[in-house]
Amino acid sequence: MNNNYGRFTDRIAVLRFLYDLKGYIITMTFMEFFRAEWIWFAGLAVVFILIIMNEIKTVKQKAFVISSAKALQLSNNDEAVFVDMRDADTFKKSHIPSAVHVPSDQLATKLVDGSRFKDKVIVLYCDSGATSTEKVEKLRKENPSLNLFSLQGGLNAWLQTNLPVESSKK
Repeated sequence: MNNNYGRFTDRIAVLRFLYDLKGYIITMTFMEFFRAEWIWFAGLAVVFILIIMNEIKTVKQKAFVISSAKALQLSNNDEAVFVDMRDADTFKKSHIPSAVHVPSDQLATKLVDGSRFKDKVIVLYCDSGATSTEKVEKLRKENPSLNLFSLQGGLNAWLQTNLPVESSKK
């Protein structure tokens, strides 16, 4: 019986402590809490801003990306032209059939001035799609009238979907 009485008093002490703690937490205002823990709020704000910036960048990039299936459909209807921006040796090894090779540093002049690309969707691609997506963003800022897209996943995604490629032996 004596042992149970000790447990009972311990429980009462814990309850009194929790009640006192509850009173302290309730009486603490938000501003007091903010002043006491401002570094956590600053860190939370930085993380929140970084997440928002990343989401905005992702949404902007997806707006100028086209899937392999959609690009192939447009190409088959003679509504699109594929532009390979990789180096000449890589282009000769393998490229999408009917693709045009335009080196990365000449894209701006050849796409804007090229009559071959007028009234067509221009599908720019590289190996993985990362470089072409960046280039598409840059070219669209410079010339918003271009109907320019990046091939999602680049030539690697094209190959993974078992779509045809050809090689040049020149």
